[in-house]
Amino acid sequence: MRRSALLATIVATAGAAWAEADATPRVAAVAAAPSSLAFPFVAASAQDDPRVAFFARVPTGVLFVTRDGSLVWRLQAHAQAGGGVVLTETPVGARAAPRGAVPSATRVSRFVGSEPRLWRADAPTFDRVALGESWPGIGVDLVARAGGVEKLVTVAPGADVRRAAFRLRGAARVERTAAGTLVAHTALGPVTFTAPVAWQEIGDERRPVRVAYTVAGNRYGFALGAHDRRHAVVIDPLLQATYAGGSGGDIAYATAVDAAGALYVAGSTASFNFPGTAGGAQASAAGGGDAFVAKLDRDLTSFVRVTYLGGSNAEVAQAMALDAAGNVYVAGSTSSLNFPGTAGGAQAGAGGAGDAFVARLSPDLATLTQATYVGGSAFDQAFALAVSPTLGIYVGGGTASVNFPATADGAQASRGGNTDAFVVRVSADLATFVQGTYLGGTNNDIAYALALDDAGAVFVGGSTGSATFPATAGGAQPAPGGGGDAFVAKLDAGLATLARATYVGGVAADAAYALALAADGAVFVAGETGSANFPGTAGGAQPVRGGGSDAFVATFDPALGTLRQATFVGGLSDDVANALAIDAAGIVYIGGNTASTAFPATAGGAQAAPGGGGDGFVARLDHALASLPQATYLGGSGLDQVFALAVTARGRVYAAGGTASLNLPAATGGAQASAGGGGDAFVAAMTASLALVDPPAIEYRHAEWDHYFVTANPDEVAKLDAGVFAGWARTGESFRVRPLDVAGAANVCRFFSVSFAPKSSHFYTPDAAECAKVKGNPDWQFEAEVFAFALPDAAGGCGAGTLPLYRLYNDGQGAAPNHRYTTSLATRSDMVARGWIPEGIGGLGVTGCVPA
Repeated sequence: MRRSALLATIVATAGAAWAEADATPRVAAVAAAPSSLAFPFVAASAQDDPRVAFFARVPTGVLFVTRDGSLVWRLQAHAQAGGGVVLTETPVGARAAPRGAVPSATRVSRFVGSEPRLWRADAPTFDRVALGESWPGIGVDLVARAGGVEKLVTVAPGADVRRAAFRLRGAARVERTAAGTLVAHTALGPVTFTAPVAWQEIGDERRPVRVAYTVAGNRYGFALGAHDRRHAVVIDPLLQATYAGGSGGDIAYATAVDAAGALYVAGSTASFNFPGTAGGAQASAAGGGDAFVAKLDRDLTSFVRVTYLGGSNAEVAQAMALDAAGNVYVAGSTSSLNFPGTAGGAQAGAGGAGDAFVARLSPDLATLTQATYVGGSAFDQAFALAVSPTLGIYVGGGTASVNFPATADGAQASRGGNTDAFVVRVSADLATFVQGTYLGGTNNDIAYALALDDAGAVFVGGSTGSATFPATAGGAQPAPGGGGDAFVAKLDAGLATLARATYVGGVAADAAYALALAADGAVFVAGETGSANFPGTAGGAQPVRGGGSDAFVATFDPALGTLRQATFVGGLSDDVANALAIDAAGIVYIGGNTASTAFPATAGGAQAAPGGGGDGFVARLDHALASLPQATYLGGSGLDQVFALAVTARGRVYAAGGTASLNLPAATGGAQASAGGGGDAFVAAMTASLALVDPPAIEYRHAEWDHYFVTANPDEVAKLDAGVFAGWARTGESFRVRPLDVAGAANVCRFFSVSFAPKSSHFYTPDAAECAKVKGNPDWQFEAEVFAFALPDAAGGCGAGTLPLYRLYNDGQGAAPNHRYTTSLATRSDMVARGWIPEGIGGLGVTGCVPA
């Protein structure tokens, strides 16, 4: 009872102090109302309970850090509500000594009570409070964010993370969810702790480490997977992201990844202090707001180099692409008469009120090798860019100019309406306009996206208000749906012929903002629709509009004569897809922004719940657009938007955009861990699954053949479960695997054989030598590296946090080889009794160590 009374005293004393301080605040470097902010940590004073060391405001109440290292949360149902509950986290068996570790730019003054000697003027605050080495070799830091407080646990080399444990009081029940989060059930409802992630910094590399909460009654701790015990481990409950921006407004609109995995981002900045510009082609802002281009390492932990790009007026970069040599092409819009690098360009001077531009930079962003204006006497904007290895550079956008350059001999030589879409081809050195063309009808049209197929055909996506958009006869939708439609068009490589176009839309407003081509030639577009009757959604992953306006994705045949499938993607509020990417396997990713608190398929995602204020999102769909296996929110408590996506061949997904959140998830450890101010660009990295937890590899059996097959590909799982591949059914067994290229794990090669028809077979190996050997066997076709897991030691042993994966071979029974992979000793024994042969390392035949 004394403990409960002590907590009540802490809450009442310090809580009253905050209430009075809020009445007459004096807070430096803060422009918003105090009630809307998350204050950094404030050191307690003589006004407060002597047991309190620091306190901080969080959206749900106040957090108090006691001198023994306990975290006491006073939680309220609403910001202005009274009462509430107290939830306490006490480190078990710890010896904490809280201290302010990282000073904040914010300072506060507190004038409470009638004794001036107790008042505090212009007092410092802290963005980070260190609890010290709470357990031997284990330190805990608390980081203040607008959305709450982030707990960072650092495990020194050789230290035992199992000693780090917290006891929760004030919760009726504590549980770990399937998504990896920790939920404390209180009288006010569930309080969720974000699922943790962990990493090691080894050399210049950040290596992920598998981590999960452990729960025993009202206590929780952490379990780590395989890692290098010679190096420290940092446990952070978030994924990796980074801000990118200075004290003005910044936003990212485009991304690209080079052959080495480095990430490029381009957008606009109003900041004179954008980070990393030293050594860039243009190290200083020119004025009026500039475009920027940034190069980051693949793990988003450092800016390799950044450059401004612009003249004395306003610029924005909307699109970018890399050529085979790594040169960086950027396109956008400028109102400057002195845009840099245009001397010697295809159009050295501005054409009119505002022009499009294209610029070429060296791979290291240290040199602007050439730029050119693109435009006529009116207003012109570029939104899209594509690079051909043989034909040069294609740029798309919108123009109000009747004298847009190089349109003579184009597919449409003159402007059709008020504003037309345009496409122009420029030589790779940006010195010559090869050919341009208008594209549009009698109303307003604009191109937002471009893609080139292997034959050089140019696909264009955008929006149209024209009932007379050209060449739609024979298209999948030859007539407008009403209210303004999306469009897709196909031109020849020389831009001399418009082969076909099609409307895409229903009775309300629709627009396509992104377009991509799959390896099989299918054309995908994504955007926004307000139409409940958007065409082709029957049979789609989401056949019915969620509410308001939804994102959409649609796929066409290469001739644009058939709409193969479309789907809505959205919740009850407004959602829009701004970006689209397709990986080598044909999986479709879209990114955008959502105001929906129930966006589909986010359960189990990297961020399962919205941060607030409107969030970015990323979603993955199968190639047929028939299933939406995973999506994730992306954002903090402010407005967040995704405008660009990049998907790498090694299973990494990057999303970039703009954020007004001071608590962007996972920014800690990023190249820029904190917001610069005024709204920032951001980049976030995710695994291909978009899921926070390691994906399961699910086992299937073909009863007629007595063959086994495993897959961690959610699209294959969906097809197998739907009976697309006849004869296969789940066995009920599965094991977890790691994403590709995870430190401490080996990528697994997958092979397929039809040499034993009518039976087919798959084979998996994590052994690089065995993989190379099987690649040389004509009976087997190498499909891909599909997932990863750790290798056993020389005796077949597996490390902490992992399970042995046994491999068994059927010894050619049934005249066709087959292997089975299982973590069950009972299953292994049963297969051996049936004549299957153990293979692998050690006496039991261990082929790998998979997450427990």
